[in-house]
Amino acid sequence: MTKGSTVLELAGPPRDDRLPLGDDFADLSDRVFDLMGDAFDRLVQGLVPETSRPALESLSGLLRAAALEDTELEVVTIVPGHERRRAHLHPTAAASIVESALHSYRPEIVPAVVTGELYRVDTHSGRFRIEDDLGTSIEVVVAGEPSAVAGLVGRRVEVRGEAEYDPNGRLLRVGNAVVASSRPVVEPGRFTAPLDVDDLIASAQPFDASEGGIQGVDADEIDAFLAAIRS
Repeated sequence: MTKGSTVLELAGPPRDDRLPLGDDFADLSDRVFDLMGDAFDRLVQGLVPETSRPALESLSGLLRAAALEDTELEVVTIVPGHERRRAHLHPTAAASIVESALHSYRPEIVPAVVTGELYRVDTHSGRFRIEDDLGTSIEVVVAGEPSAVAGLVGRRVEVRGEAEYDPNGRLLRVGNAVVASSRPVVEPGRFTAPLDVDDLIASAQPFDASEGGIQGVDADEIDAFLAAIRS
């Protein structure tokens, strides 16, 4: 930012053919910066940006910093391969819109069941964290005695409670939760037992053509095939 008419540039990564990241990455990059442009366009119109609470908090901090200059703010969103988007606004007024949205923000709350590994415990506040099967860290606020949950640290647990989601559908936390031990999705050793080929062949039953199969192949030919496998 510079004094006078403050200019804020939001630039996406340059396209470089020497680093082929694929069309999906390019589309995602374009979408992210389009969303930024949309957010500032809505602020120009006096509307609240349609985004998550963490994004609103980051936007609020940025606008409050820009407001210290007490000048008009020009935001330029630059996406390689696209026309530049410009938005002109006063940061103090825009920050007021965002702050008002944050004060009135109410996440969607629905009943939910979440499973994962319990890895962080705070028995004083009753706040815990689990990591689900996708590696996402989720805050959990227990309804009962926190110390009863502490013994489950490092184990897989099932959490039943009131899940809070942001407007984008991202799970923020599970409140008023009941935490219990849970069995792993795949029990250890279930698919790791050694397989003996001789035992598998010995347990094979003679082929019964009456039950269907390949036309023209009889039981003797099937037995000969199995014998060839054994040798």
